[in-house]
Amino acid sequence: MLKVTITLDEYEPWSGAEHTMRKVMDEDALDDLDALLEGIYPDGISVTSLNDILRFEPTWVYESLGIDYDKDYYGCENEDDE
Repeated sequence: MLKVTITLDEYEPWSGAEHTMRKVMDEDALDDLDALLEGIYPDGISVTSLNDILRFEPTWVYESLGIDYDKDYYGCENEDDE
């Protein structure tokens, strides 16, 4: 198995994760995302798993990082909103 280490600065998202990553970067929260991931995945995370989190769990990412977001724009729903 080949294991390559990259930083979040080097990571290039794909297939829908780009939007979440761009928002994190626009909010200057890349270091916070790095710390969050390091706490949850101390042995590292695959780029595919990272991409899946950014693509399918943007609400969790934004809330974990304290980023404000427009729920209508991002397609995020909350039980309290119904």
